[in-house]
Amino acid sequence: MNTQKLFLTILIIIIGILAVGGGYYYINSKSNLNIEKKVVQENNIQNPEDILRDYYTNIIDHFNQKNEKDVSLESKFVTNGFIEKQKKDKNEIDEYCTQNNICMPINPFICAQDFPDDASNLDFKQISVNDNTAKFEVYIFQQPIVVYLVKDGEWKIDEINCNR
Repeated sequence: MNTQKLFLTILIIIIGILAVGGGYYYINSKSNLNIEKKVVQENNIQNPEDILRDYYTNIIDHFNQKNEKDVSLESKFVTNGFIEKQKKDKNEIDEYCTQNNICMPINPFICAQDFPDDASNLDFKQISVNDNTAKFEVYIFQQPIVVYLVKDGEWKIDEINCNR
């Protein structure tokens, strides 16, 4: 009988150790997984220059028929305020062109009538960046285009100023 008691006691101790060890391993593995997920999420956050480079590369490639999608007013890149302003400006330009039978407007995204052949010569100069706003000069040709971005979860273009 003492042997059975001893065996049962040892078995209970072993099960207890396995349960505690297994619980510790499970909790530790979940916390490491959460840390790894957080690092991956933080690494996916783009900085404002990444957004600008992606935006302008896509616009230039679209104009040169290297991609089909026009991203110039896509909410992934620009704020709702920017979209509304561009739509309003386009309507005003269209109305002016119709009334005057002449029109050669500049592209409001690159501040020019002509597009470069590709995006390889794009250059970006950071003017200022803080937690929620950024200002860059984008060089496609000689004159800089001043671009303002805001951060509301992700960086987005809020204004493009052709007149500096």
